[in-house]
Amino acid sequence: MNYNVYAKCDKDLCITSAKGAGKGGVALLWHRQLDHLVSPLPIDDDRLIGVQLQLSPLQYMYFIQVFLPCSNHTSLIFRDYIDKLYDLWCSYSQWGTVVFLGDFNAKYTADSPVTHQLEQNTPGTYLRK
Repeated sequence: MNYNVYAKCDKDLCITSAKGAGKGGVALLWHRQLDHLVSPLPIDDDRLIGVQLQLSPLQYMYFIQVFLPCSNHTSLIFRDYIDKLYDLWCSYSQWGTVVFLGDFNAKYTADSPVTHQLEQNTPGTYLRK
């Protein structure tokens, strides 16, 4: 094996659903030659994982893989995950570059009602135009 992986399955893993598709999880893959530079992050969530990549002795990148709730969850649950992403950014951005990647289960347009709701009804702006 030339690669290593860090993965978590969704704790609500269900093989079948009303849509006929199972749920999944999140995973990050890297070449084993980078093992001495990659460290998993202690994120206690089954929809978020992350690794730290050391670029030089004092320079880091943080990769956060996300699988955010889809539209059959409430907007409050989705908003909670946006808050978690913000908290992760606050925690790790002081030490290096933070990259979020994965399935955000969101559509962003300038005239989206959800976008306007988030911007008007919350103390901070989650999505910027």
